[in-house]
Amino acid sequence: MENIQEQEVLIARNNETGQVGAVVGQNPDGTPKMADAKTAKLSDLVKFNKNQNPIEAFISNFIRQVQNPSLFGFFKLPADRYDAIAPAMADLIQDPASNGEMLKPYEVEVKPVAQTQEQTPAQEQTTTEVQQEPEAEPKPEQESVQTSQEVTTTAAKATPVDPNRIDWATIEQQWGVKRETLEQSGALQSMLYNHKSPQLFTVTPQFGDEKFTLDARLSFKEQPDGSFTLAPHFIKNEPKLDVPFRGYEFSKEDKEQLLKTGNLGKVVELADPMTGEMKKCLV
Repeated sequence: MENIQEQEVLIARNNETGQVGAVVGQNPDGTPKMADAKTAKLSDLVKFNKNQNPIEAFISNFIRQVQNPSLFGFFKLPADRYDAIAPAMADLIQDPASNGEMLKPYEVEVKPVAQTQEQTPAQEQTTTEVQQEPEAEPKPEQESVQTSQEVTTTAAKATPVDPNRIDWATIEQQWGVKRETLEQSGALQSMLYNHKSPQLFTVTPQFGDEKFTLDARLSFKEQPDGSFTLAPHFIKNEPKLDVPFRGYEFSKEDKEQLLKTGNLGKVVELADPMTGEMKKCLV
């Protein structure tokens, strides 16, 4: 039985036509055979072990056979998260220049093949012997391992949020923010990759009987049950202490206390926003 947690799949992009697809094989001319990344089944895809050797073999064969290797770009995804990641990744890969930072952890570097097909058996043997002597240059090998670990860590951090795990109904109820608003503004893509929204949004939280209108950048926060909710990052503005607050005027001492501690440190009477009745409250 296959352990997909130890496997990866490839998504390729034709840099000339813009076509993006999941790799299901290799054409006779060496180019990748692709299927729609958003609808292709994981069972149909070519899967590689995470030690990267099969990927390197695939890429090397691709470079040897294709006249213009730079025509294609490749991105590797963890097989066990393919269904959740692939649709969003396919959209990002359509515009790799704009989304380069988010795609970088997944990109497979296409390097020129070091040995040509005309290499003699003696040369191949020499190359093999050199590769089998790690004592000769231990530092580059160690650096390579460290780099691989760093890339793996970065890729884990860059794993996008599954939109199906976002509690949109609660977000709209608590904050007044709709999914359509985030999609139309273009902010949703950044937020799915654990970034704050590039722009400010108006949120309308309600505390008790009072509703507030505030500006904030938005991001997603994972809940204990695995779902995601909204995490607003409010813009801090100077408090308007010269304006009466629910019928109470701040004295000079009140203003100094609020600016110093954020609270009055005493009980004052405020007007109920619904009835107008004066009630003792902490500010």
